[in-house]
Amino acid sequence: MSDIIDLIIKAREGDDDAFADIVSLYSPMLENVCHKFSFDYDEVFGDLCMALYRAASSYDIGQSEVTFGLYSRICVERAMLDMSRRTRNERCLDEDRDVEDIAADGDIASALIREEENESFRRDAREILSEYEYSVLIRWLSDDKTADIASALGVSAKSVDNAKARILKKLRDGLRPY
Repeated sequence: MSDIIDLIIKAREGDDDAFADIVSLYSPMLENVCHKFSFDYDEVFGDLCMALYRAASSYDIGQSEVTFGLYSRICVERAMLDMSRRTRNERCLDEDRDVEDIAADGDIASALIREEENESFRRDAREILSEYEYSVLIRWLSDDKTADIASALGVSAKSVDNAKARILKKLRDGLRPY
């Protein structure tokens, strides 16, 4: 664990070799997430690296409840989910495409599969998490900031941060791999 922390610290200090080592260590995870979202790895490699870099930059190295591996996977998956939404929206806005073209490309099937996976994740998360934690998770996955979540739920930002740590731990311990 201290090896990855050392690499994260060096990467934060601008050491490109340290970040390259992080990318190398986590490339199987990056490929797995890329495959999960049906993207071409070579085409989105830069986006994957940016998501991993943001994860390394924002990871709380002082805590021990959540590993960097889990944290980075969640960050990368959220980035790919955002990219998937943008791609889907761009395709929907393309006026030259008709329903047959969309169906022929498999976009509908891919969208249905992703929706089914998301629904399965939400169902499992609801079973594992408390009602409060689940409320935090849903807002967090919608990219709400901690302060916004706290305001919406009528709690302190510290309470939301604590819930996030519990959520990550419970999801790591309780969810089966997707």
